[in-house]
Amino acid sequence: MRKEEILIAASSVFQKYGLQKVTLDDIAKECGIKKTALYYYFKNKEEIFITMLKRDVEKIRLEIHTKIECEKTPTAKIRTYMINRLKSFHQMKRYFDIFQKDDVPKIYREIMFKMQKENLQLEFKGLTQVLNSGVEMGVFRQISTTTVARMLASITIGMGHAFLAFDIKMNYEKEVDGVLEIIMQGIEKIATD
Repeated sequence: MRKEEILIAASSVFQKYGLQKVTLDDIAKECGIKKTALYYYFKNKEEIFITMLKRDVEKIRLEIHTKIECEKTPTAKIRTYMINRLKSFHQMKRYFDIFQKDDVPKIYREIMFKMQKENLQLEFKGLTQVLNSGVEMGVFRQISTTTVARMLASITIGMGHAFLAFDIKMNYEKEVDGVLEIIMQGIEKIATD
């Protein structure tokens, strides 16, 4: 059995029993192998979970980056980021569910926090580059690109967390288009004489 198959089986077991209660025996049983065979690939369940989490985060990050790079305009790149970042919350929902099952040990929470922080910094950097490009192209006026990048990422992540925490259904394209309309045009009503 290969590493990837173990990770897929482990994901199912973690979702079913929660992180705290899962044993290597549970994972091995789900894989249809002996526990000793797991040690060839992983030293413990913590390593399995961390590998699984890192793999999924990196896969999503690469998918989003690839889709952004296919877009031609800065506005389309931002829209693509926001829509696909929101969709990523669906892909990562199983981790949210796992963390809600029981009292997850502090080490897992620290690892998750570290990964979220690293990911957020990359998102800020990427959005800042897109915004700077838009300013240079004359698409956007002179703005604090780092502030706007943080705002865009924060809005997107906040909407994603609302989906996870409150199970809110949303039409991502419609929601993002509404947010972008406000951001791109501003919210202040311009007086007309």
